[in-house]
Amino acid sequence: MKSLVLLVACATVLVGCAQHHQLQTSFDPSEIAWSQGAGSGIIQGQAFVQTKGGQPRTCAGNDILLMPVSKFADERMTAIYGNTSQGYRPAMSGVIKFDSKDEAAYQQAVKRAQCDAQGNFTFEDVPAGEYYVVAQIVWTVGNSFLPEGGVIMRRIKVTEGKPVKVILSP
Repeated sequence: MKSLVLLVACATVLVGCAQHHQLQTSFDPSEIAWSQGAGSGIIQGQAFVQTKGGQPRTCAGNDILLMPVSKFADERMTAIYGNTSQGYRPAMSGVIKFDSKDEAAYQQAVKRAQCDAQGNFTFEDVPAGEYYVVAQIVWTVGNSFLPEGGVIMRRIKVTEGKPVKVILSP
């Protein structure tokens, strides 16, 4: 009986993991053309989530995403976080999959940096403008199949030649 309950719980979590969202906005590459060249901005930051026991978990080894602000990106952020300024989506909330013919083109415009063991990351040569910085920090505990942690987003503004410091934490 215990195995049956566990099997039903697993199936429920797996079915609820992916939510589909049909984007209404089309991706317009000309709207973010400003972000595709080299600039002189620098983004330095750290991403972490605290466990239920109060221990920090960092984004070590994971990519940090840097997305130029656009109407398409705004709609994505609103679907995931409910706003376009900052947010946190727990891993147990499931993944949102976007149904859009423009998804592949949009993903090519996203810049990536990798977190070090302490959760630090850097983007160099960033053009001036507004961006979304996104980190995923997800783990499991023991034999559990249930993910903990989540995805964090913050909107930032980069000015040429000036460093931007950002801490991503719920």
